[in-house]
Amino acid sequence: MEVSDTRTPILLVDDQRANLLALEAVLGSPAYELVSVTSGVDALAELERREFAVILLDLQMPTMDGVETALKMRERATKLGRRAPIIFVTAIDIDRERILRAYSSGAVDFMQKPLEAAVLKAKVSVFAELYRARDRFESERRATEEEARRFRLLVESVKDYAIFILDPKGFVATWNAGAERIKGYTAGEIIGKYFAIFYPPEDVAAGKCERELEVATREGRLEDEGWRLRKDGSRFWANVTITALRDPESGALVGFAKVTRDLTARVQNEAQLRHLAAEKAAFEARAAAENEQRVRREFLAKAGEALMASTLDYRGTLATVARLAVPDLADWCSVELLEPGAAGPSQVALAHADPSKVHYARELAERYPPEPNAPRGAPQVIRSGKSELYPELSAALLEAGARDVEHLRIIRALRLESAMVVPLSGRDCVFGAMTFIYADSGRRYTESDLSFAEEFARRAAMAIENAQAHSTLSSVLEFQERFVAILGHDLRNPLSAIDMGAGVLRQRAERAQDSDTTRVLDRMKASARRMERMIEQILDLTRSRIAGGLEMRVAETDLCVTLSAIVDELRAANPSRTIELRCPPTLIGMWDRDRLEQVFSNLVGNAISYGLVEKPVTLAAREEVPDGLVRVEVHNEGPPISEELQAKIFTPFRRGELDSKAAHTAGLGLGLYISHAIVAKHGGEIGVRSSSAEGTTFWVTLPRRTTTSPSE
Repeated sequence: MEVSDTRTPILLVDDQRANLLALEAVLGSPAYELVSVTSGVDALAELERREFAVILLDLQMPTMDGVETALKMRERATKLGRRAPIIFVTAIDIDRERILRAYSSGAVDFMQKPLEAAVLKAKVSVFAELYRARDRFESERRATEEEARRFRLLVESVKDYAIFILDPKGFVATWNAGAERIKGYTAGEIIGKYFAIFYPPEDVAAGKCERELEVATREGRLEDEGWRLRKDGSRFWANVTITALRDPESGALVGFAKVTRDLTARVQNEAQLRHLAAEKAAFEARAAAENEQRVRREFLAKAGEALMASTLDYRGTLATVARLAVPDLADWCSVELLEPGAAGPSQVALAHADPSKVHYARELAERYPPEPNAPRGAPQVIRSGKSELYPELSAALLEAGARDVEHLRIIRALRLESAMVVPLSGRDCVFGAMTFIYADSGRRYTESDLSFAEEFARRAAMAIENAQAHSTLSSVLEFQERFVAILGHDLRNPLSAIDMGAGVLRQRAERAQDSDTTRVLDRMKASARRMERMIEQILDLTRSRIAGGLEMRVAETDLCVTLSAIVDELRAANPSRTIELRCPPTLIGMWDRDRLEQVFSNLVGNAISYGLVEKPVTLAAREEVPDGLVRVEVHNEGPPISEELQAKIFTPFRRGELDSKAAHTAGLGLGLYISHAIVAKHGGEIGVRSSSAEGTTFWVTLPRRTTTSPSE
C-alpha cells in the first residue's frame, strides 16, 4: 500500500463542483487528504496512482455513471492488488434493483442526499481507521518479512558456526553452510536424521543426547563443550548451545535451535600454550633454583670471609654472625649461647632489618628470657640439637607463648610471621642456637631455607669456636709473655751481681797466679754472657709481641763492614771452622747496625752449629738489580730442614725441633723469630730453602732505605 504522506487519502467523485465543495467542507481535516475529481475517467486515473481509504462516488454522472465507474474501479483495483471501498451518494430516489446493482459493483454503503454531516463523518472515519490499521499491519508485516529474510541470509551465509533447527524429537529440520563446512554433511544428507549422529558412541550409549534435550526443554537453554563427530568419523572439540523454541502464544515446544562452533584449533593452541607455559614454568623454576643456589653459595662465601676476618674477636664474631643473616636470611636474627655453668641460654647478639625495632627485641630478651626447660625455641634446640621450623607463626601460637599482657604487647609489636631455630653445634656439644625470624615482610620459611640456615649455622659455629679458642689462647699467651718479660727483667739484677763478682774474683786469682781458679771464673763469665744474651732475646720477644715493637736506631750503615766484623768475631770464637765472606767493597744503606749484627750473627752461628764441620760456612752479600735491594745469604752443608719445619721455623721456641744437636746447643729458639722481626721492621724479608743436594741457605733482602723512622 502506497501513500503520499501521513494523511489518510479520500477520493471524492461528483460531476457538480458545488457538491464537491460541500463534501470538502464537511470532511475537511488535517488527518485527511481529500482528492476531488468530476468524472469517472479522472477517478480511474487517480486509482491508478494510489490507494484510497474510501471513495465517495456520485451515482448520477454524465458519460460514465457511478455504477459503471465502480465496476471499472473494482476491476482495476483487483489487478493492482489494492482495495477500493466505495460509498455511493445520490440525490434521487432509486429502485431496489438499481441499489442491488450498485452494491454488486463494489459499493460498501449507500447515502441519500441531502447528506447528514455527522453520519458522513462517522462512516468516513471508520474507513479511515481501517485504512490506517491496514497500513500499520502492512508495515509491520514487511518489517517482519525483511527481518526474517535477513536472518535467513545470516544463518545461511555464516560458515564459522553450524546453525540448524531440530524438531521437538531431535531430528534435523534445517541446515546451513556453516553446518555443512564443520560437520561435512550436505542438507540433503542430514535433514531428517536424528542429531545423535554428531556424538561419539560412548556419549550416545550414555544417553547424553537425550539428557541435553531434556535440560534445554526444562531450563530453556543448554551449553556444553566436548568431542563431536564429522561425517568422515574424525573428532573435533565443539562448543554447543541448544535453545528450546516455543510457540509465543501457546508456549508449546516447536523444536530446538542448535549452534555448534569448532574449537579444535583453540583447544590445540591452549594445549600448546599450556605445554609451553609448563616448560617455561619448569625453566623458570630451574633458573630460580639455580639462582637461589648461586646466591646462597655467594652468601656463604661472603659470610665465610666475614667470619674468618672476625675470628680473632669472639664477641665481634657473634655480632657478625647475627648481622650477616639480615636481611637475606631474616628480618631479625638473634644468637643465644649456653655459657658454662648457666641454667639456660642467654642472648649475646642481635640484628634487625629495622633499627627502630631493635629495642623491642632487646626488651623481649631482657624482660622475658627463655625458660631453661621451654618445650620449644632456643632452649629445646640446644638440648636436642634438632632444628625447629615455623612456616607460619599464628596469632594463637604467639598468644600461647606469651607470659602476660605486656609480653604479648611486645610480641605483637615485632609483627612476627615465620621463624626457624637452628643449633650451633661444636666439636663436642651444642653450645648455642640461632633464631631467624621474618616479621612484617610477607616472607615465609621453607624446608629449603631451614637446610640453608643449618649450613650457615654450622659455619658460624666453627667461627665462634675458633674465636673462643683464639681468645683463650691469646689470654694464655699474653700471660706467658708477660710472665717471661717480668722473669727476664728480674733475672738481670742477680746475673749482673754474679758477673761482677766473677770479675773481681778473677782479678784476685790472676794476682795470685791461680790458673785453675782463673779458668773456672772465665767459664762463669762466659756463661753469664750467654745468659745475658738469652735474657735480651726474651725481652726482644716481649717487645715484638706486646710492647709496641722492637726498638730501632736507623743510621747510614756499610753492611760489608758490619758483616766483616761479625765474621772476624766468629772466626776467633770457632778457630776450627772455615767461614767465607763474599761482599763488594761497600753496601751502604739506612739500617740499624746493631740489629743487623744480631740477625747475621744468629744466622752464621746457626750455620756453624748445624753445618758439617768439614764444610765451610758461606756468607755472601750483593745488590739486587734492578730492584735496588740488598740480598744476603748464609749457606752451610749438612742435614736438610724438613718442609714441615721450614713452614714454622720463624715461630718462637721451635729451635729444639731442628734435630738432636739442638738439645746440646745453648739457646731458647728465639733467634730466628727475633731475626724475622728485625728484618720485617726494616721492610725486608727473610726465608729459607733446604735440601739434601744443596744444603741449607737462609736469605735476607733489605731495602737500602728502611721504612722505619729513625726515632724508632
